Amino acid sequence: MRTPLRFILDADIAYVAMRYRHLHDYWHTLLGVGISVECELLLKLFELYHADMPVAGLSALAAPLLLPPSACLRLARVGLPWASRAACVCVSGVCLCRQRVSVARVLCVVW
Repeated sequence: MRTPLRFILDADIAYVAMRYRHLHDYWHTLLGVGISVECELLLKLFELYHADMPVAGLSALAAPLLLPPSACLRLARVGLPWASRAACVCVSGVCLCRQRVSVARVLCVVW
């Protein structure tokens, strides 16, 4: 269970932000991405390409500072192309009703 949003006063914007937070958790599972710094960065790159989320781009700029050079190189060679390809073939999850859609229907094969 995620903590409630605290700094967004508008109820509609808060709902959309919470929906993106839930969707982020779903993408971890559906794409098979772990929770390490490198995996979070990979998922943020996916979100940047998939949903044009500027905050994901900011995360993608800052997170490499926490990684060793070998991980940054791996992300540049493997992660960027994967995130771009995966984002192009996946359906948007924001519009899906999570209570009515099975994981099998949403799952996209990107490998």
